Amino acid sequence: MQIYRGDTFKFEFSATLEDGTEHTFQEGDILKVGLKTSMPNTEYQIYQKKQITEPTKIVLFEFSHEETMKMTIGTKIMEIELTDTFGVVSTLYQEQIIVVGDVINE
Repeated sequence: MQIYRGDTFKFEFSATLEDGTEHTFQEGDILKVGLKTSMPNTEYQIYQKKQITEPTKIVLFEFSHEETMKMTIGTKIMEIELTDTFGVVSTLYQEQIIVVGDVINE
């Protein structure tokens, strides 16, 4: 995936279970998404945490222009983590994202 620094970055996230069914996030679940420069790095360039308020299969994440302007150009690791209502923590998604330069420099 490739995104432009300075663009609003939004995406819908859903999870598929091993048996192929779509997971339903429950009220009280917490989803966290962040982009960092490398696997060992513990600091995220952009980060968002969402608490689920009603059962849903799809969660929308949106990062503003101001947030994405803070990112450096290059390859990032995007991670999405779920903490369920029982306190079980699971990494649901990890992918490399390429942040390319600004289309219009401000």
